[in-house]
Amino acid sequence: MTLPSSLKFYGFKMHRWLAYIGAFALCLYALSGITHPIMAWFGTNQIEFRPPVIAKNHEITITKIPDILKKYALKNVSLAKIIPTSNHQTLLQITQEFNKPRRYFDLSTGNEIINYDFQQAQFISSYYTGLSIDKIKSTEFITEFNTEYPPINKLLPVYKITYNTPDNIIAFIDTEISQLASLSNNTQRYAQIIFQNIHTLSFLDDYEFVRLVIAMILLLSLLSILISGITLLYSITRRKITDRKRKFHRILAHFLWIPLLFFIVSGMYHLLHYAFQPQDKNHRFIQPFAINENLTKLTFTSNNINDLTFIHYHNQLYYRISTSAEKMSVDQHAHHDLKNKKFDGLSREKSAIYINAQTGQQEAITDKDIILEYAKSYRKDSISSIEKISFFGMGYDFRNKRLPVYKINYNTPNKDVVFIDPATGLFVDASYENRVFENFIFSFFHKWNFMLIVTTREIRDAFIIGILSLLITLTIMGLIMKITLKKSRRSL
Repeated sequence: MTLPSSLKFYGFKMHRWLAYIGAFALCLYALSGITHPIMAWFGTNQIEFRPPVIAKNHEITITKIPDILKKYALKNVSLAKIIPTSNHQTLLQITQEFNKPRRYFDLSTGNEIINYDFQQAQFISSYYTGLSIDKIKSTEFITEFNTEYPPINKLLPVYKITYNTPDNIIAFIDTEISQLASLSNNTQRYAQIIFQNIHTLSFLDDYEFVRLVIAMILLLSLLSILISGITLLYSITRRKITDRKRKFHRILAHFLWIPLLFFIVSGMYHLLHYAFQPQDKNHRFIQPFAINENLTKLTFTSNNINDLTFIHYHNQLYYRISTSAEKMSVDQHAHHDLKNKKFDGLSREKSAIYINAQTGQQEAITDKDIILEYAKSYRKDSISSIEKISFFGMGYDFRNKRLPVYKINYNTPNKDVVFIDPATGLFVDASYENRVFENFIFSFFHKWNFMLIVTTREIRDAFIIGILSLLITLTIMGLIMKITLKKSRRSL
């Protein structure tokens, strides 16, 4: 097939006219894109993936809690938990306001331990990283996302723990759920700075419209030069090419135009989707409550316990006891390396039981009963299904940090989905038909997660880096040919 001479002329003209801006855009995105797997490959790793637990056979004295709440005028409590702390001690943790440090109380004396939240953050950080508390250089309370701790991490507020190590390790800790929110070293941070400022133009975050316009100009120029290149590649009559550079450029183009098209179209869709889609706000479904009941004493005699949370359900106070998941075996570790644990996720608990706070008897209440109440408080639409999510995957990935959560599917035109943490009553994430489709497109055609069906993340990342490197080579060769042609014309 051959093009009409006029169309062929304009095709050549467009392809060559867009060469500089297209080359700039491709090199910009390809080079910054390579930094993304670098963040995963060369970063520091945590040594634990589940939270610290309350020791076996540990007796918890709960009877003083109403007196504590009365003594310190804690009338409206957003969340009350009994959690493990350093030296196998258990304390009452109270969350009153979202953006304030949690408060802690001694269960034996009933006294408040002033400013203990930062010590708890240091303990949790040391637990996950294996680094001594003595190596901590600074501890900072963070209530807003920033370039160093971007919104992709989801959790707030957190503590920024900076270590005095050669690679300057920094951990971000959520003390409410005893979770490591983020862990990085110098290599990861440098790669992140490059990726954020070049790939996503985050330095223009305060000027969202300008950022969107610049990104779309770059992507449209890249798409235009790709389309004109594809048209010329398959429409010009085949002829023998003697110039090695042009021959190699043509061969590379045959193999690379499909991957490049995937990157461009999925990137544009991702950009536009989040530019015009309002973001969900995290909020709690557990209403502030007061604890007035005469509480029973509990003795844990079997499983290790993650924590104990106070839950009001149908005007009755219950203890939600989170039993920790079993440790992975040596064989399981061999097939589940450190990096994959981060991306695949490990459920923090094996199960949860509910005990009547007055009688001390276990009740036939399940997380699904509690989640159903939360779901109804979110919206009045009928619910088609509720399912427990214990691992990260399509639709709910590692960025959300929390496991397990419950997925609530609503009978709505948009097929709305909400993810709720049963222990804290927190709205973790939401989805709907358009977002599910966008997640699928971005996951499969931009991040190439379809390769994980048959291979590992490392091989997938290496393959993508190889494709990006060849695209950069294709671009440089195209520029060399353009410059050479321009010089030859001038010499005539």
